Amino acid sequence: MKLYIARHAQTVENARNICQGQLDTSLSPYGIEQAQELALRLKDVEFDMAFTSDLVRAYDTCRHIMEYHGGVEIYKSNLLREQHKGDFQGKNKSENYCKITNPFHEYHFPNGEILIQVKERVVSFLDVLKKFQKDDLKNVLIVSHGGPIMAMMTYLNGEDLSEYKKYKPENCQVDIVDYDF
Repeated sequence: MKLYIARHAQTVENARNICQGQLDTSLSPYGIEQAQELALRLKDVEFDMAFTSDLVRAYDTCRHIMEYHGGVEIYKSNLLREQHKGDFQGKNKSENYCKITNPFHEYHFPNGEILIQVKERVVSFLDVLKKFQKDDLKNVLIVSHGGPIMAMMTYLNGEDLSEYKKYKPENCQVDIVDYDF
């Protein structure tokens, strides 16, 4: 099966360099355009299933993509949520990320999560996905966030979480992965 793993489109907070984490933010006008363009790029892919984070920015991106795929249900999952950035959420990244002294993937955000917890969530999601496996399931759309995507890509490629940076996705970037259970 092919997994089409997409990051959500731009939000106002992305454009303003605001740390979102699990804040439920909406797409910016430019983000809506990005999502519509991504939908056009993926319109000829015959998706069998679609999964998205339950946060609005990911769900709305997925909804735009699925406009060309009538009849395919969108499943929301909190397992695909962004890393909880605790006390940093809603604050400017450049003012707060400079406080991080150890490697980012090992940093436990005050009142938030460490990236290994995100990886555990996405592995749980992949275990849930196995339950949906059917012989005819060929293309699955997953719309999520930067942290979960980087954690998922390291897992799917059998790499240590410390390699996460090389999988950092841009808004509306899609990675296509052949996945055998």
